[in-house]
Amino acid sequence: MTTALLIRDMKFEKIYVIRTFTAIVHALTAIGLAMQGFAYLSLAWAATAGILTTIIFTNLYKTQNSPRIPGFKDVRHVFGFGVTAGAASIIREVGNGAPDIVIGKVIGLESVGIYSRAIGLVKLFDNIILEAIRSVLFPHFSRLSRDGINLKESYKKTLGYTSVLAWPFYLTLYFLAFPIIRTLFGDQWDNAVPILKILCLYASISVLFYFNFQIFVAIGKVKLNLWCQIFYQLTITTAVIIASGSGLANIAWAMVISGILGFIINHQLIKKQLGINIFDVFKVTWKSGLVTLTTLALLYPSLIYTEAVF
Repeated sequence: MTTALLIRDMKFEKIYVIRTFTAIVHALTAIGLAMQGFAYLSLAWAATAGILTTIIFTNLYKTQNSPRIPGFKDVRHVFGFGVTAGAASIIREVGNGAPDIVIGKVIGLESVGIYSRAIGLVKLFDNIILEAIRSVLFPHFSRLSRDGINLKESYKKTLGYTSVLAWPFYLTLYFLAFPIIRTLFGDQWDNAVPILKILCLYASISVLFYFNFQIFVAIGKVKLNLWCQIFYQLTITTAVIIASGSGLANIAWAMVISGILGFIINHQLIKKQLGINIFDVFKVTWKSGLVTLTTLALLYPSLIYTEAVF
């Protein structure tokens, strides 16, 4: 609870201290016990030590608003919000795993491995950059919403800043897919290269509505977020099932089509909630396009070198 309140109040310096010390204690405990011969139990005790460290530091940073004992005030509201938001998160995770399940059932485990290699590289940006941004943006959007401030301008800035980072990354990954795959995984995964290139297109589109779900929750539209997740994940799953009989490349193209449909639907919803039209999207992303084209020009020597080496 205290950690949630710290995030709500955007006390990220305190969150940083808590997580840093927790990680240090966890690592030192695991290494120390492993050296003493505790084997696999060292990891279990390290996890326990990490939890205790988190509890100690969160109590040190406890605010005046932090409850001392659990209560049942507004439990119906909290429960309703939690169930709806939790269901949306579950549907999101199930949808993310749906392509692997479908590919494994219809095509085979080898194809699952190829697809996983490709999508894993694409999601590096999501896991390292976008998830870090999301952890800050959500409480920021929520604070603006509580203060009665329209999120339009903040959302536009977020879209511009995110695309200027994401598009050059995916462009680099697209053109250097072969040497990256060969260097990281070896020549046995060369078949993942064309799949990776197609999925880079999908990721470049989906980044344009990556934070829409946080916007819906921040403004209290948790049911809208749930239905949006249901529609989007069903779109992906259905498209993958339809394309699964004609190979991995068509499955990747099905993801691209799903991304386009997801952008269209999400844009209409965000337009209704914040008043953002397609011209606003263009205004905040055209500079990202210029940066991406500049990246392509800078990549040209690398393309020549990789062609000569690989």
